[in-house]
Amino acid sequence: MSNNISEPFVVRGKVIKPENCIEDGAILVGENGCISSISTYEEIKTKIGESKLKVYGDQKYTVGPGFIDIHFHGYGSQGNKTLGNFEDPETTLKTLARFGVTGVLATLLIPSPKSASYTNPFEKLNDWVNKSNKGARLLGYHIENLAINPKACGAIPSSMILPPFTGNELKDILKKANDHIRIAVVAPEIDELTGFSIIRFLTERTERDVTVSIGHTNVHKDGLLKALQAGASHLNHLFNAMTGFTHRDPGVVLAGLVDLNDMYPQIRNPSAEIICDFIHIDPEVVLATIKARGSRKLALITDAVATPDEEGIYKCFGDDVKVEQGAVRKQDAKKTLSGSCLTMHQAFYNAHHYLGCTLEETFLMTSSYPSDIAGIDDTGRLEEGKFADIVIMDEQLRVWMTI
Repeated sequence: MSNNISEPFVVRGKVIKPENCIEDGAILVGENGCISSISTYEEIKTKIGESKLKVYGDQKYTVGPGFIDIHFHGYGSQGNKTLGNFEDPETTLKTLARFGVTGVLATLLIPSPKSASYTNPFEKLNDWVNKSNKGARLLGYHIENLAINPKACGAIPSSMILPPFTGNELKDILKKANDHIRIAVVAPEIDELTGFSIIRFLTERTERDVTVSIGHTNVHKDGLLKALQAGASHLNHLFNAMTGFTHRDPGVVLAGLVDLNDMYPQIRNPSAEIICDFIHIDPEVVLATIKARGSRKLALITDAVATPDEEGIYKCFGDDVKVEQGAVRKQDAKKTLSGSCLTMHQAFYNAHHYLGCTLEETFLMTSSYPSDIAGIDDTGRLEEGKFADIVIMDEQLRVWMTI
């Protein structure tokens, strides 16, 4: 929990559960920080009797599962004017809680283990994973450059394009991360260049599953289907840095829009993530994607490297970038987008207020589906027994409190 409340308490408001909402609802949280009971406020009052428990919220407020950002690079360090890293995890996690985030995957660009100057990228962060603190909980890692196509690298610098891995090298990376890697991005056309398949290795290992995400790729339909059959199950920032959709060459975006099981029953439909800042993707396209996917898992993500109030010139992934007017762009001729300064609360608001998604639909995309995609089952939904990772929003849907 983001505020380390150590005693039982009650949260009151319009409680948004996956299957319904309770208009004047309440959540009873036990000493262990888990949800003990969810019901109407009157029923919870009757249940606790004369106990004088602290009540957070109000009948007019909205109470939902805390946001989970599965694609977040970090806010960097203001001291040396860098963005897109976890150099200051304590400050970063506290800042995330301001925006309603209770869980996050640190999205990392790892160095090559073959490099002469190699240092363990997980060493400073491993102790923070699942550590109780006054901010969001670090849930693990999302490795975005494990095996990507240099011709579809987006804002990832060429120095972070990794050479092919051997099985032993990959095992060593997983070990250095203390088995906290939850998602890894792989371009299918790069995956089997050496005859060793990262996709098959990660999805067939007996230890904790790693969600293999297709991204930073120029693969076409046949290669996409092969990767899905091999075990890839997620699409990295849909539409960005991947082959698009045309009527004769549908590309990776096809799997983000269409249920493929009718034609290919041997594959599993992938989950997907989408940057909902209306800068990376036109808002009508975001809406069309939500409508096309229906109940299939779509996570709203930020891909953030900065907060919106950090305007100015910084270093991000080694390049000069400018944070301005809600975007982060390289200072090159193309003004290439380099991550975002989107918050999860703004992504939530964009989907609900501008695109017309219901509160139930929006919380699924900002909380429940992200936890499912990352393989984390103790959070993401308001259910008895799960951690009381909760966001309380006022009548204008501004974050009032993160628990």
